[in-house]
Amino acid sequence: PAPAPVSPAPPTPPAPMPAPAPMPVMKEGNLKPFRNCFLAAPLLTGFGCSLLKVFEGVEFSLNRFGQETTAKRKCLERTRAAGGNSFVIELGRCETWTCSSRGALRGSAAPRTQEVIVNPHAWVFSELCMYQEGTGGRGGEDRRAPVFVKLWEWNYVDIARECKEYLGPSGFDAVQVSPVTEHVRGSQWWTKYQPISFGLNSRSGTAQEFQGMVATCRAAGVQVIVDVILNHIATPCPAAGENAMPCSGWNGSTYGNRRISGARGWDAASPELFHHAPGNAHAGICGVGPPSYLCGSPITTDCSCCKCDLYGLPDWNTDLPEVQAIHYRHLEDLYDMGVTMLRMDAALYQDAGHTSRVLNRFAWDYVYMEWWGEYPVGIHDKYMGNYRDVALTGKITHALAVEADLTKLPELLDLSHGVFGISDDQALYPFAYHDKRTDQAVQSVATYKNGLEYHQQQ
Repeated sequence: PAPAPVSPAPPTPPAPMPAPAPMPVMKEGNLKPFRNCFLAAPLLTGFGCSLLKVFEGVEFSLNRFGQETTAKRKCLERTRAAGGNSFVIELGRCETWTCSSRGALRGSAAPRTQEVIVNPHAWVFSELCMYQEGTGGRGGEDRRAPVFVKLWEWNYVDIARECKEYLGPSGFDAVQVSPVTEHVRGSQWWTKYQPISFGLNSRSGTAQEFQGMVATCRAAGVQVIVDVILNHIATPCPAAGENAMPCSGWNGSTYGNRRISGARGWDAASPELFHHAPGNAHAGICGVGPPSYLCGSPITTDCSCCKCDLYGLPDWNTDLPEVQAIHYRHLEDLYDMGVTMLRMDAALYQDAGHTSRVLNRFAWDYVYMEWWGEYPVGIHDKYMGNYRDVALTGKITHALAVEADLTKLPELLDLSHGVFGISDDQALYPFAYHDKRTDQAVQSVATYKNGLEYHQQQ
């Protein structure tokens, strides 16, 4: 994201917002994620897993959006309270389990050695699973190969139509959309990476259109990945002073220097909620950006930049319970609407432990991080998600376009030569992504502007 000038864009009046509900206090230790295991249900005892408690009732029914995600969140809360590490959820029923190991969990998942009727309407979540494992189903024996598509900068009406008419029928597992929160004005792509409230009216459409798109895509069998921004807010417009909020966002919400008025009633923020210099709440502690992207340490994976303003964008103090409560409400909005997957923008510059206290209060199907090739140190994948491995796309274009050597084709199926240190079970392999956009055809970059070469590479 780059600093945003003020550009003309006609805002629509903000819709009336309900009174804010009490925000939960979240100051506690790091939370491990409960991931969708994509295993078959029911779980059976006698293979290393024990049933702890069973809960039934309306709290595990479809929510007001017609989605089952709130029931999953409630079942996760019950599981943690019962001391379990796994749960099985179906509409109206929540089972909390504890399993001795990952192998025990997979072996207990409707094994083919047992006569059992598989329940297609139940989901298995656990601390013991990895995100989007390559096998699932009965006993964890069925091969999986999830494929996602990124419809970046598409509007919600068109994404919904694409899900219904093409992505669902073609077997795509999920669609990734651009950041969904209200942002600074302007037509440039990077304006969406400068949020100024957690309202869901953006250049891609209204909150109602977003909700409708999620419902339509999920009905077509396509999950929705939201590019979520919990690291920072927008830089102020030139007119902003220390205390005023003269700047106006896409939907009319106001903001200023390290402060936002919010659009929801619960998302207003003052300078004290951002990392700031001692004695000066209106200035950042440090900055991070080109050319080194370092903050006094030879590496970035030690969180040495976690308190710095990325490109000058005010950095949330995610250790504060008040900030965690705001971020929780935002993820709760998305999750209850049916969003089950996330891309974590600027993940390298977030404290993984702090983020886990919010992120892992929800049971996600998938979470992956914006990652640029740094050697992983183990904490990000433990508490946040998978890594974006950007090496594979270069490997493909180099072999098939730059060298133009088709004898290299078999080597491209070997995923072990991506970013050093990232194993294939912890990686998402993008082929084309917005950070590698070009103005014209470039053979070394995966872009549609390369014509038939691009289709061959896909």
